[in-house]
Amino acid sequence: MLNRCSLKTESFVLALNDVSAELHTLAVRASQQASHRANQRHLRAFEAAHPDVAKSLRSLVEETVAECETLEQQVQDVRARVCAKQRAADKELVKKHSKSSSSSPKPSLSRKASSSARRKAKVVTQ
Repeated sequence: MLNRCSLKTESFVLALNDVSAELHTLAVRASQQASHRANQRHLRAFEAAHPDVAKSLRSLVEETVAECETLEQQVQDVRARVCAKQRAADKELVKKHSKSSSSSPKPSLSRKASSSARRKAKVVTQ
């Protein structure tokens, strides 16, 4: 009976914690929305009081955004070129490795067998 009460209490506390977390999230969201609305009011008041400055600022922001987009595209292009060069270098390295490993003489089967026998003999004598 006591165990059942303890489990019910524990599940109630967990549910209460979930509700508390959700309330906190909603409160933060409401605060952010209120702040956004206040910022919008201030912006409209500024635009009404200083239309020429507001227009210049908007133009400046639009130019800055366009420049940022151009720079982002350039960064993506450079990344693509770097990746292509890296892939080419990797392919070249694989080619060199495969050429060097195929041109080196491979030990004969009897040499492999004798080295294996020597290793086994060492293990037995130790």
